[in-house]
Amino acid sequence: MDMKKYRFYKLKFVFDQNAKAYDVYVFGVGVTCADTKDGARVMAKELVFDQAAVDYSEHKLFAGAQNVEDFDEILDIGPDAVLKLMLRNLLVKNAVSQNELGRRLGLTKTEIGSAINLRKRTRLATLDRCFTQLGAPLQINCDFKKHS
Repeated sequence: MDMKKYRFYKLKFVFDQNAKAYDVYVFGVGVTCADTKDGARVMAKELVFDQAAVDYSEHKLFAGAQNVEDFDEILDIGPDAVLKLMLRNLLVKNAVSQNELGRRLGLTKTEIGSAINLRKRTRLATLDRCFTQLGAPLQINCDFKKHS
C-alpha cells in the first residue's frame, strides 16, 4: 500500500456571504464550518476522519483521497493518520477485529483502541507490530532524487 493514496485530500473553499462562514468541500461533500480558512481546514480533516470511522464501523475499505478537478488547496492529514487508515483497511480486508489484533499483541482494548485512533499519536514501533502481526510488515522507502 502506498501512503500517498491516503495522505493528501483536495479541498474547495466557498465563502457563504449569508452565513459569514466558509463551506469546505472534500470528497465532494460540503460542510459549513468556520469563519476562517484555518478553521475550515480543521473541519475538513475531521470530515476525512469521520468518513474513515463510518467505513471502518461498517467493515468497508476506506477509499482514500479522491481525484477532483476543481480544488483550492491540498490537506495533508500526516503520516500517523495515514498509517492508521492503512491499518484499518488491512483489518477489514483480513476480517480481523481490533480486539483480536490487540489480543494477539498482548494489548488491552484501550491500548489497541488508542493505537488505531486517528486523533491520537501512536509510536511507529506499535504500528509496525500491528502491521507485522497482520502479515504486512512496514517498509519505509525514501526516494532521494539527485539534483545536478
